[in-house]
Amino acid sequence: GKTVPTTPGVPINTWIYTTADGKVEIGMERLAEGPPAKSSFTVPLLKRDWTYAVATLETYKQKDCASTTSRPFHFTEMKLSDSGGPVTPKWSAGMKQAACKGGATIHGPSSVDLYGAKMPESA
Repeated sequence: GKTVPTTPGVPINTWIYTTADGKVEIGMERLAEGPPAKSSFTVPLLKRDWTYAVATLETYKQKDCASTTSRPFHFTEMKLSDSGGPVTPKWSAGMKQAACKGGATIHGPSSVDLYGAKMPESA
């Protein structure tokens, strides 16, 4: 894959599929802001058990909390399915990121907000 630069508020389409030849394709596509940008990569399925879904915010090379946005990343219109059709997830907010006070707000089966820093107490 490659890096697809974006800014807050720009919609992104993401996907994870298992392919007929036993591999996993993971990808994303920026849907607005500048020229089209898309990235995906394929890895062997190996012995992975895809019986769960995780919405996570990963950050790398952050010097301190000031370099992490306090604005939420909105995951909306999420759709999960398997070979039997649509699946309705039951999300749970796991580990809160203590150092920068990040976390997650679950709005329902198709909408989750992730905070890298300064998650409001009311969220």
